[in-house]
Amino acid sequence: MALAVCSWSLCVCRSFVRALCFQCPFFTKIEKLTMPEGRPLPFFLPFIFMILWNMEGIALLDLHNLLHLQRQLDARIKAEHGLAGQDLVPKKLLALQVELSELANETRCFKFWSKKPASELRVILEEYVDALHFVLSLALELGHTDLLLGEEYPKGDLTALFLELIAKSSQLAVTRSEADLTALLTTLLGLGAELGLSESAIEAAYFAKNEVNHQRQADGY
Repeated sequence: MALAVCSWSLCVCRSFVRALCFQCPFFTKIEKLTMPEGRPLPFFLPFIFMILWNMEGIALLDLHNLLHLQRQLDARIKAEHGLAGQDLVPKKLLALQVELSELANETRCFKFWSKKPASELRVILEEYVDALHFVLSLALELGHTDLLLGEEYPKGDLTALFLELIAKSSQLAVTRSEADLTALLTTLLGLGAELGLSESAIEAAYFAKNEVNHQRQADGY
């Protein structure tokens, strides 16, 4: 009986954490949240969140904020290049596949004929967030912004994950479904984990590249 109650409590807590993760991806912000009644969270809850977060591997990425930033960039690009009303899904999918290929090239995971090591992690990270930009842009273009990711990401060989991403992006070109978009993003996050990229590093790199992309627009890139 006690075990059943403990298991049920853990499930409830995990669901609560997952609900909060879109509002607050970092533990330093958790203490600023309030309970539904408006009361502040008990002081010990952030520590419970940290334990559960580490146990379940819940994504720290603040997708809501990333989508907000991507929406601003996309809106600027469409306005400055006269793209309003155009279907950009095919071009964004091709751009994503190009970025994935550039990322794969930096990892050198498929180059069985070469002894040269992979590029530095900072280079791989920059290429990775380029791909993330286009996945988020596709989510906005397709109107799939209420994304519910699974508790676990795909794992395995890097080459297999790259091939899976290419396949999923090609499938998305046909279906344009939320399920396929979610699967694409989940697989990309799984690739990031296999590459050794932390969620906080990915988010920081995304912010930096987003600023670069805005500056490129200002410079007539």
